[in-house]
Amino acid sequence: MKKTHSKFKRHIQICSCVFSTLFIAGCTNPGSPPVTPTFEYIAIESTNANTPAGDCNIWNLNIEPPGMSLPTFKRTDTFNGELTTHVTVHQSSAYNKLNQIYLVSTDERVVRYDLSTTIPAAPTVFTISNIQAMEFVGTRLFMIVNNYLKEFDPVSMTQLSSFTPRHVGSVNYTGYISNMTSKSGVLYFIVGGSLLSYDTNITASTLLVLNSNLPVNASGTFKYDGLEVIDGNTFFVVKRDTTNDLLKVTSTTSTMVLANVTGNNPTYDRLSSAYDYTTEFYYINTYLPSTNQTSIIGVDVTPASSVFTSSIATVNNYIFGLQLKD
Repeated sequence: MKKTHSKFKRHIQICSCVFSTLFIAGCTNPGSPPVTPTFEYIAIESTNANTPAGDCNIWNLNIEPPGMSLPTFKRTDTFNGELTTHVTVHQSSAYNKLNQIYLVSTDERVVRYDLSTTIPAAPTVFTISNIQAMEFVGTRLFMIVNNYLKEFDPVSMTQLSSFTPRHVGSVNYTGYISNMTSKSGVLYFIVGGSLLSYDTNITASTLLVLNSNLPVNASGTFKYDGLEVIDGNTFFVVKRDTTNDLLKVTSTTSTMVLANVTGNNPTYDRLSSAYDYTTEFYYINTYLPSTNQTSIIGVDVTPASSVFTSSIATVNNYIFGLQLKD
C-alpha cells in the first residue's frame, strides 16, 4: 500500500506542475497579475479497481492543500465486499463545505466521511438503492434516486418527508442522468437531452426546462457528465461520445469548446468534475482500465481570447469522487 501511494504522489506532482502553468497562463484579464491557484480537491484513489474483480473496495481518501501541491493522504479503508463493480459506472459525490461532510455514492451505497477533524474517522456506509446524482445546497442534501429528486438528512441519510419528491423524467426527457450542480440555491442537472433546474429557495418549486435541445451522441442517445454551472445561464458539460466533447451550454444554445477532452475516450465510466470560481478553471477526470490511469484535465473556460486552453495529466490508479474543497 505504501509503495502504491508513493507512485500516486509522483504522478500528482507532475500534474501539479502542469496546473501551475495553466493558472499563470489562464488569466482572463490581460495585464492583471497572475491568479493564485485556489483549487483544493478531495478525491478517492482506489488501488484495486484494475483487478479482475474490479470491485474498487480499497479506498484511499486524499485531500489536496491549496495551490495544487502534493495531496495529503488521510486514510485507507477496505469495504470487504460492501461495494461492487458499479463504482466506475455509477459513482457520484457531494461535499458540504459548511460542515465538511464528504459523500461518495456507488449507486447502491453512500459512503459518508466527516472531514472536520485533521484525521478523519472511519466512514459510515449507508444502503440506498439506485442513486443517480447528489448535491449539497448549503447544508441541505438532495439526491436523485430512481428518477426522483428527493431531500435527505445528511447525517442519518434518511429521506425527509418535508420535501415532496419530484419526478425528473417524462416522455420528453428520459434516459441517462448527469451529475447535479448548484448555484445560489438552484439545482441543475441533465436528463436525456434536457437541462433542468430546481429552485430550492422556493417552497413547492417545480422543475424547469432550461434547454431541451442538447445534441445527441453518435449512438443516438444522450449521455452527459461533468455538468458545472458558471452562472444561471451558462454551463459547461461533457457530451459522452466518440470524441467526448466539452460543451458550453446556455438556455438557447450549445457550443463545442473542446473535442476529445478526456483524452482516452472511455465509454463505460462516469466522470467527476469541479469548477473553481476564483480562477475560472473547469476540472474533470476519468479512468481507463487498460492502462490503470486516471486522466485529469484542467480547462480555462473563460479566456480573454476565443481560445480555450486545456492540459491533460495522467495519474496511476482509479481516482474518482472529485470535489472542490474551500
